[in-house]
Amino acid sequence: MALIKTIDEIKAVLKISNLDDNTSIPDVESAEETYFIPLLGNELYEQIQAAYDGNSLNPDQTKLLSKIQKPLAAIAFYDELAIIHGKITEAGVRRTTTDSMPAAYRWEFESVKDYLSNRYYQGIESMLKFLESNKDKFPVWVDGSGYKRRTRYLLKDPIEYSDNYMLQHPYQTYNSLLGVMGDVESIYINPSIGKAFFDSLKALVTPSDDEKFVIEKLKKSIAHFCIKHAVEKLPVEISDAGFTVKNGTVDSKDAGKDPANGDQLNLLMQACDRDGNTYLTAAIDYLNATASESAFTIFFESDFYVAPSPPSQPKPDPNAGKKIFRF
Repeated sequence: MALIKTIDEIKAVLKISNLDDNTSIPDVESAEETYFIPLLGNELYEQIQAAYDGNSLNPDQTKLLSKIQKPLAAIAFYDELAIIHGKITEAGVRRTTTDSMPAAYRWEFESVKDYLSNRYYQGIESMLKFLESNKDKFPVWVDGSGYKRRTRYLLKDPIEYSDNYMLQHPYQTYNSLLGVMGDVESIYINPSIGKAFFDSLKALVTPSDDEKFVIEKLKKSIAHFCIKHAVEKLPVEISDAGFTVKNGTVDSKDAGKDPANGDQLNLLMQACDRDGNTYLTAAIDYLNATASESAFTIFFESDFYVAPSPPSQPKPDPNAGKKIFRF
């Protein structure tokens, strides 16, 4: 079953004209499997589906369903726009047109695609923000594998990530960056300060001021390195509103490149690599300068600790002690 079953439900969440009750709805189930179950988790999705089918949604579930249906309707139509625009016949593909309603021009078709894409991303952002703000009301989501996954990382919150590197659609983009965050911690952080010590930092509930300083530097480093790896591996977009990871299926024409040019992406990767290393070096230098038997003990007792060099002594003056004779 699906979370949208009627044209009336689509009309309630998506402004599409000329839909009558006899119009068939797009393949909503396929869209749910592709885009929504990975975000919601099987447990929450099945819970909402059962309540929806049984007409037993509580007020919080009703609000969530509305948050789901808006982007769901948009992406379901987006995925089937081509087959709606044209028909497959025994003679090949033919445009759908009538005397009273001619087929859209290409620019009109692309405008509709952009509209549906924007509605999808805005809706996903609203849905994830709602879940984050009401996670105490959806324990099945918090207990799910998708949410638990982020607790393994130092950067656990979308807004906190955006504070360290500006994201457009921070909730959706943060979720997309989780795929590279584990790699970043393994490639850069663990080999620099040790996995055992890094794990101890991630487990802190009330860090000291010294620990806060190191954690903040590491968060900035991770945020920048994640952007670098996302540019290499994911379809991304850069704008004045910030960095975002786009859905490759939704935005295949722009997948993996910035609307401006590839050179800007290369410069972005270089800048993020430079800044990521700068923040990481600042954290390591601070650790080496302050670690002791009572501060950052795990790091101090590890092979990663490098004792600060003693202050250099001034060179002896070869003329010291010599007397000056005047004639």
